[in-house]
Amino acid sequence: MAVYEDAAARRATAAGPAAMAASRLATEAADGVHRIEIAKAAFARGACERLVVAGEVPAIVRLLSDGRTLVVRPGLALRGGRAYSLVLEGGKVQASLLDALRASVVPSSGGQVPRGAFSGPFEESFARDPGLMEVERTIALLNRLENGAQARAGHRGSGGVQLRWPTPVRADQLRGLRFYFAPAGQADAGRSITSFRTIDARKSLRDFRARLRGLDCSAGPSTLDLATTLGMPEPSIAGLFGGRHPSLSVETGDPEPVSYMLSVPADWHDTAGLVIGVHGHEGSAERVIRHNAAGLARRGLALLALDLPNHGERKNEAGEFLDPLRPFGLAMKLRQATVDVLAAVWNVRRCGLPLPGGRVYRPEEILYLGYSVGSMVGLMARAVE
Repeated sequence: MAVYEDAAARRATAAGPAAMAASRLATEAADGVHRIEIAKAAFARGACERLVVAGEVPAIVRLLSDGRTLVVRPGLALRGGRAYSLVLEGGKVQASLLDALRASVVPSSGGQVPRGAFSGPFEESFARDPGLMEVERTIALLNRLENGAQARAGHRGSGGVQLRWPTPVRADQLRGLRFYFAPAGQADAGRSITSFRTIDARKSLRDFRARLRGLDCSAGPSTLDLATTLGMPEPSIAGLFGGRHPSLSVETGDPEPVSYMLSVPADWHDTAGLVIGVHGHEGSAERVIRHNAAGLARRGLALLALDLPNHGERKNEAGEFLDPLRPFGLAMKLRQATVDVLAAVWNVRRCGLPLPGGRVYRPEEILYLGYSVGSMVGLMARAVE
């Protein structure tokens, strides 16, 4: 508690990097104060199980630089498409405080975000020390995030709820408070600050998956030079091919072919298992082939490697995969990559992969291999496939 009080005091008077350091320390300490006090009280009662109760999701609390605005987010991702309540417990919680917090919630239960809600808590810091950061670019980013939140009503399962304390928060006010998220039907209405429904991103992915069934089968791939791609001959691989399979643009909904590379093992048969491989940021399908094809081939598995948007053979596509000033753009790129994986699965299952010599590869089993961002894409694809 003393650490939080000292950091809060320094934040009010410091400037430049010292102000940033004090603000960060106060933010972290604010979360620590209420957690430590909860633990101490529970231990004294002999009721340590109250720290994390079955069916509840503990909250992480962040106090912003104005000393009044709290961002409360779940410590674990909430399940998509479910109704939850944010609950505040504690012996010192008065009805007037709950009413003030309920009135300040951003976004509201209807998903609305008031103008200036994202940049407002930082205005005091900007005014006190305008040289602390590039203020105009920072405000532009916050406004862009705000506009994006307006366009996507609802709550993300890992997103936060913003609250505003009536006065600057003191350390003693955080003592004994316990924020948590609970299923709306199980939460105490008298202690509930807001209720909301999390976004279920699977619905739109399921819609895309249904539309993929109307696409044509892919044409046969071309043969690639194995030694050039791998840097050496590899006896465990019978052939390496490159082609394009049909997919859909998440921006326009129009058909859009996606490049792939396919390696098949020596002594393979037309129903051998297939691994779909997706690389991480700044990787490529070629790198996935180079690092994994031989090892999988020795186990009798083929490898179909895909390029993420704006990577590999898709490097010249419009936009950037990761633009720090446009985080919603990354969400769209991840969704595009997920649709591309779903399209590959559907194309392989329905049409098979035509190979030189008239053979058609129809694997009995499809597995997945993802690195970093590729693993995220795999999780989203598996949620609907």
